[in-house]
Amino acid sequence: MRPGAKPLLDALTQDESSRRLRGQGPIYSTFMIRLAPFFAALLFISLADAKPNFILVVADNLGYGDVGCYGSQVNRTPVLDQMASEGIKLTSFYVGSSVCTPSRAAFMTGCYPARVSMEISGTRRPVIQPVAQKGLAPFETTIAEVAKSQDYATMCIGKWHLGDQPQFLPIKQGFDNWLGVPYSEDMVATTAPRLGEMWPPVPLVKNNTVIEAPVDPDTLTQRYTEAAVKFIKENKESPFFLYLPHAVPGSSITAFASDEYRGKSRNGIYGACIEELDWSMGEILKCLKEEGLDENTLVVWTSDNGAFQGNRRVKPLGQNTPLKGTGGTAYEGGFRVPCIARWPGRIPSGQINNELVTSMDLLPTFAGLSEASLSDDTKIDGKDIWPVLSGVDGAKSPHDVFYYYKATQLRAVRSGKWKLHLPVNTNAMRPQVAARFEKAQLYDLEADVEELNNVVADQPDIVAKILTLAEEGRKNLGDIGRPGSEQRPAGWLDNVISLRSDGLPGDRWFPSDAIPLITKGAGVSAWTVETLKGWAPASSVALDVENGKQIVVSTVEGDSVLHNVADDPSGKKGEALQSKQNFGDIEAHVEFQVSAGSNSGVYVMGRYEIQILDSFGKPDAELSYGDNGGVYQRWDDTREKKGYEGTPPLSNASRPAGEWQSLDIRFRAPQFNADGKKTSPANFEEVKLNGVIIHKNVTCSGPTRGPISEKETGKGPLVIQGNHGPVALRNLWVRPLD
Repeated sequence: MRPGAKPLLDALTQDESSRRLRGQGPIYSTFMIRLAPFFAALLFISLADAKPNFILVVADNLGYGDVGCYGSQVNRTPVLDQMASEGIKLTSFYVGSSVCTPSRAAFMTGCYPARVSMEISGTRRPVIQPVAQKGLAPFETTIAEVAKSQDYATMCIGKWHLGDQPQFLPIKQGFDNWLGVPYSEDMVATTAPRLGEMWPPVPLVKNNTVIEAPVDPDTLTQRYTEAAVKFIKENKESPFFLYLPHAVPGSSITAFASDEYRGKSRNGIYGACIEELDWSMGEILKCLKEEGLDENTLVVWTSDNGAFQGNRRVKPLGQNTPLKGTGGTAYEGGFRVPCIARWPGRIPSGQINNELVTSMDLLPTFAGLSEASLSDDTKIDGKDIWPVLSGVDGAKSPHDVFYYYKATQLRAVRSGKWKLHLPVNTNAMRPQVAARFEKAQLYDLEADVEELNNVVADQPDIVAKILTLAEEGRKNLGDIGRPGSEQRPAGWLDNVISLRSDGLPGDRWFPSDAIPLITKGAGVSAWTVETLKGWAPASSVALDVENGKQIVVSTVEGDSVLHNVADDPSGKKGEALQSKQNFGDIEAHVEFQVSAGSNSGVYVMGRYEIQILDSFGKPDAELSYGDNGGVYQRWDDTREKKGYEGTPPLSNASRPAGEWQSLDIRFRAPQFNADGKKTSPANFEEVKLNGVIIHKNVTCSGPTRGPISEKETGKGPLVIQGNHGPVALRNLWVRPLD
């Protein structure tokens, strides 16, 4: 029976009985009373067929003590406080890891991250970073796929962080739709750990398409909330699962909030961030009530791990009070997070429960409530905790043991009220650093949640028992240098497509309605044979030119890269590519690589030029403001402008010669009347170099040239030219604008 059906039927019967006891006439005629069992049966069947909706909201790096009902004295969270009073506040809710990627893997799979090999990145870092070969294996059954098996509408809105390659994204993991960011907001070029690693501005992605890059993290809470409310309204007639992993407080040195909340919290920007999250939850709960879904929706609100402190943030910091430790540690402050669950009529109000439950338990609990079957062939670690949530008398934690992993190393184990920090080399994952062995620490978490009173010397039997459990965990889930017998592989790709420096990686993020001119294994035939002279492909692409007329791309592996290898030695003439198709208003993207002394130009409509040149060892984008000539930007070696006209660049975003650069253009073609007279000039609305805006609204007002047909249509070919030395091109697309 669907939860909630019997109480509603009982309410109908009780209402009729109470009227009779008060001496009032019956609601129904005798005839209707006789039919009441029939109608009750119909109602029973209808309610039994209905399935509850699920909403899982996960904040990013929010601490145990950051919410009012968990003790915060500086952050105002009236909605979450009210939500806790109307449902259950869990005070021993544990996540699968104290850092982002593995924690989210536990939410999605119901498994310890080590079981699904998501406890560490493919480059041995704590979390997955951009352009990652590793991701959540598509064969794993996610919480979204469990919901889909019961015909739920599913949507992920927010930060994913389980792999940024197409095979690993939410829409390949059981979600019908996704709006969000692929990883943390602090993973940008300036934070890349290796020199030359080209991390793009963080993109906002809708399913498989970047719709904004870089995204403004200050706007995300409101935008995610609007999208969540829209999803609920659009799916109110069918069961749905909404996963809302917020992007904040985040991982940067400061938190994020919209202008509406900035400057209004006594806890500064961090408090503003928390209070906007509280508002967001309020908007979602209000929507459920307005749409009549409140009593059929289980809402869970929590965090992915504890707050980070120290040099990761500027004050004021997130708080894990009264817990010891922070995000990234094996102390309680890293793993134990606030968690509130609400379902009017099904979860008794005002509960505070200290039983050990985990983020891994949500998958089997949702499965049980939706009557979904879980495979016996795939082991998970989560348990159905509905008895705890629903307030069943005497309901206990279903877990005899809980493992605290830091990356691949088991650091601590909890059994019952006892937690043992293991005597291990905490530098074992960094062999270049001297070993540092921690002594064993045993804490009674019921009496000492702050982990201050080490009683390891007083409880030898407890220590021995937990060491046995630790060895069992290592055997099944692994440890440093020791694969677990029950571990399953993560997803892995030998070849990944580099994220483009504007957040649009190769051929997989470009807009669905774009026309690829040079992309992965395709597009070379978009150029005319005559102007292709002097350009040759990289080894991943082969061209066959028959009698100078036909061009064929013979591979689909890797990025297509064209090189100009026959440049005029005199330096007076370069080689050009010219598109077969003519364009007017466009967005265009090209990636280029120029060597010192060489340059390349992009001619829109065949005559409005953006020149890419080596300027004292660093390429820059400069504009020709006329048609087929005009005033160029020039800089001397002190970066002073010379002979400059038009709107100045906003930033010098170039990279050294020899590195891949990206250029993005948004262009409006000139307009002509019936007589061929120009009525409005061409305009570069926006030009980005490596994701940074360098020109805005530059009008091209020079003399009009070109065939009369181009004047009449306001269209022309896209031309790429390479001069004076080696130039390479890749990932070029054009998107006509409305």
